[in-house]
Amino acid sequence: MEEVATLVALGNMAVANPDWPRQISNPGFVPKSLPLGRSELDSADASETFIGYLRSYNMVLPGQYEPNESLGLIQV
Repeated sequence: MEEVATLVALGNMAVANPDWPRQISNPGFVPKSLPLGRSELDSADASETFIGYLRSYNMVLPGQYEPNESLGLIQV
């Protein structure tokens, strides 16, 4: 079970910090934490589908992106 928790933690780190493998050796690196805001998602060029996935796991700040129920899309 400990291995699964480690894998989940690394996955969360990768979502919030896609360049963390390059940055981890930098002593000044301060990783971003979840949930993510609009600016982080926009700068990462996250797709609407991916943002919807992140929202389903509460990985996006509330009110940052709201679903468009009629179209099944995320309003930005």
